Amino acid sequence: GSAYRIFFDELHRHLEQTRDIFDGDALPGKDEVYEACARFHTIKGGAGFFKLQDLAAVAGKLEELLNLPPE
Repeated sequence: GSAYRIFFDELHRHLEQTRDIFDGDALPGKDEVYEACARFHTIKGGAGFFKLQDLAAVAGKLEELLNLPPE
């Protein structure tokens, strides 16, 4: 349905914008890493809603790996 199409359009947008964060020569800053973490969290939730367990698991692992410890 249309919700599924919206999810995949948003998934594509999130992945493109996350790739842009990590594509450069410079290391991303804390705010950029937080943004990527939030994007993976969003992907995880959407994938879970549509019962895409593998995608949800990968997004969750990436979110976990990018989650910065508090200072």
